[in-house]
Amino acid sequence: EAHGTGTVAGDAIEAEAVARVFGKHGIYLGAVKPNLGHSEGASASTSIIKAVVELEHGTILPNIKFKNPSPRIAWNSSRLTVPVEPTSWPEDKEERISINSFGIGGTNVHVSDGSHYGHLTMDLTGK
Repeated sequence: EAHGTGTVAGDAIEAEAVARVFGKHGIYLGAVKPNLGHSEGASASTSIIKAVVELEHGTILPNIKFKNPSPRIAWNSSRLTVPVEPTSWPEDKEERISINSFGIGGTNVHVSDGSHYGHLTMDLTGK
């Protein structure tokens, strides 16, 4: 889950860093901002919620407004994929989420978490 600054330089720098660290075997790259807009102080929280929902349902959520990939990002060699439709979690990939969040005051955070017991599901109906 990228911070997704929405700037030409910022998005390219973040994508390159994600690819360098996580892209060896291919990785899905998403951001909640295209779907919800910039939620300012809650932006990290909305990213965490989105990523946990993805783990819960075993589905990588799409970036609804991703139409024109930036030519400043080396998509093929970086092995980054931006999902544009709901995508089932690949069975051969570990269920892990990573979230970048960059604060306006200079605070930068990266959080990683994953499902240790398969998909996080609960039957709330009591059945």
